[in-house]
Amino acid sequence: MSYLSGKKIKINFFLVHILFLALLGTILFVPDRVEVPSHIPFIAVTAVAELVIIALHKKENIRDIGCVVFIFFEVWELVTSKLVRESNYLIPSPENVLDIYITDRQLILQNIMTSTGFLAAGFITAVLAGLLLGVIVGWYKSLREIFMPIVKVITPIPPLIYSAYLVALLPTFRDASVAIIFLGVFWGMFLSVIFTVSSIDQKLLDSVSVLNLSQISIFLHILLPYSLPSVLARLSNSISVAFMVLISAEMLGGSSGMGWYIKYSTIYGEYDKTISGIILIAVYVTLLNVIINRLKKVLVPWDISAAEQ
Repeated sequence: MSYLSGKKIKINFFLVHILFLALLGTILFVPDRVEVPSHIPFIAVTAVAELVIIALHKKENIRDIGCVVFIFFEVWELVTSKLVRESNYLIPSPENVLDIYITDRQLILQNIMTSTGFLAAGFITAVLAGLLLGVIVGWYKSLREIFMPIVKVITPIPPLIYSAYLVALLPTFRDASVAIIFLGVFWGMFLSVIFTVSSIDQKLLDSVSVLNLSQISIFLHILLPYSLPSVLARLSNSISVAFMVLISAEMLGGSSGMGWYIKYSTIYGEYDKTISGIILIAVYVTLLNVIINRLKKVLVPWDISAAEQ
């Protein structure tokens, strides 16, 4: 059984590299039947993917993911530039999509910076407010009894519902975007911290009462550190929700940002720009989640769930 398992792993190890070489051969040696930009960016992307797979080869399923990615790239390349007689503007080739990051880089960078500014302002404000107010409400039973019924009603409301109204209500689109992100992140964070603080271990409370700490000391040295793992656990989901509502708001009423860029490109039939924008958003959110997971390990090294990610 172990022999078969080892043989399977060995085959799997070589398969992903064979698929990489096959893709490279297709790009370089199979003639294009339609005009495409330079192959160099696509070759660079596939090479980076191969290097990542090699670097992370000990990680579970990385080779399987690599196989899926290379097969997708192979099919995409074949059906858009190698096996067709004329280009399909609805499904541009990988070369056309990647070329956008070079030819349109200034506008893309400008829109990324705009979206990042909106995201940072709304997200950081919402997380801090949710943490501080959640600790206070969760600690005092009287406040908990007042606010919990209200929060439970508001939290399930999809944040996208606020978008159109806030864009019309607030004086600038920046204010509307920040408010939409804040509402999308705050209520879930607020509720999570309330639950965390209200369910604190009784043994810990007994120790606090023995130490006779002041209320400020309890908040700073007991409740905030105790709530931090709960807050960090929600960050990955919260950042995805925040970016989703931001992109929707930018598509609805923005004049800049990645949501606007995708909408503008789609309206004018520039689908290579549309796809490049979608890919960029996926990469951007993935990088944010990687940063958040690293942050968890630094800020809460005692938390087992954070250490395993």
